[in-house]
Amino acid sequence: MGEIDTRFWYKVISNIERSDSSLLDTEVKDYFIGPRYSLVETVTGKVGIAYSYAQEEKCKPAEGEYRIVRDFIPLLSSSCIIERSLAQAAVNSIGQLKLSQECSKLKTDPLHYVLSNRNPGTVIFIGAVKKIPDIYRDMGWKVYMLDRMQEDKNILPDYYAYKLLPKADIVYVTGAAFSRPDIDMILDRSINARIIAEIGPSLSIPPSYLTGTGLTHLETSIIMDAKNTIRLVKLGLGYHSMKNLLTHVSCRVP
Repeated sequence: MGEIDTRFWYKVISNIERSDSSLLDTEVKDYFIGPRYSLVETVTGKVGIAYSYAQEEKCKPAEGEYRIVRDFIPLLSSSCIIERSLAQAAVNSIGQLKLSQECSKLKTDPLHYVLSNRNPGTVIFIGAVKKIPDIYRDMGWKVYMLDRMQEDKNILPDYYAYKLLPKADIVYVTGAAFSRPDIDMILDRSINARIIAEIGPSLSIPPSYLTGTGLTHLETSIIMDAKNTIRLVKLGLGYHSMKNLLTHVSCRVP
């Protein structure tokens, strides 16, 4: 497997090696780094996407030869987060194969509805999320949203994560955050949370690959229209432009 610099991705790749090692040898048809999303397409017709960080980071990806998904794995430890996100998209491309199988049976109502009858507590969002924080506020929860871009006055910079996460009863981590080299810190500092949920299409792998990572729930997307998803990613468009091409699934992590 080689050295992977986060426990999260070491565990994910170990889970894949143990149950579906041959999928890592899936041939890659195309890959692309766009301003919003990175994309990897395999010969199976499946596509994986991940937030690219290309608008935020100044690093330049190195040229490389990526024939199969396994070739991307070393990039999970890259010092360039754009390369890390490309590797995440590659893992997502094989994750899409089993995501529909596992989540068709494990599909639940969206997490915020499941929790509607619980006593209010503290919920923290790592990354900017729309609508769901307002649902929690309406239920009386204390809500913190942490994001480096701070596009809203209610958003704190993400360097508050270390201080605030131990106070959380529930933590949502956007899929984009899993490309970050501090993902282990985020999960470790969520030590008192009853639920740690991934949210968003940037991490779209089946729950069986996430066993032992610390995540308890997965709220992600199955790409239903690969051809048009590729087209929109190459046009530089974001999630809200492509969400009609995706099917939301919500699963528990075993």
